[in-house]
Amino acid sequence: MYLLARAADFTATGDRYKQLFEALQDMVLMTTPSGDLLEINQTGVETLGYSGKAQIVGIPMKRHYANPSDRRRLISLLDDKGSVKDFEIRFARKDGREIWVWITAHARKDDEGQVVYYKKIIKDVSSRKKLEDQLIEKNRLLERYSQEIRKERDQTLTAVALMKPP
Repeated sequence: MYLLARAADFTATGDRYKQLFEALQDMVLMTTPSGDLLEINQTGVETLGYSGKAQIVGIPMKRHYANPSDRRRLISLLDDKGSVKDFEIRFARKDGREIWVWITAHARKDDEGQVVYYKKIIKDVSSRKKLEDQLIEKNRLLERYSQEIRKERDQTLTAVALMKPP
């Protein structure tokens, strides 16, 4: 009876974790050291432009790095430090459209220290990045206006100074 109760507890716990995994609004995935996708939640499937998990599981995730050197840098950091937080890069969706993402990841290693898989939480920050770019552009515009106003002020002061009698 005790073993049946423990088995039911483990099943219920597993179900709760599966529900959490699927309910998260960020991509959650696991990849092999070579980059093959082992598991992904529905948010990840949709964010990358696929209609179902069957379309994406088994596809090399390196296909979704807009810049291949970003994946090499990420893997190097994970292998050296074991984890990374908010690693910002561009991903490519299935349709080729690029999105900005933050990756928080952890390398799961075996007893010999070899990476077994990588666990990643990936947040689409494209909207935030777009707002940042707009803010930078507005700041540039304000700086240009500020320079023009200072120039006009200086010219006016010079003109006034020249009009004063000696």
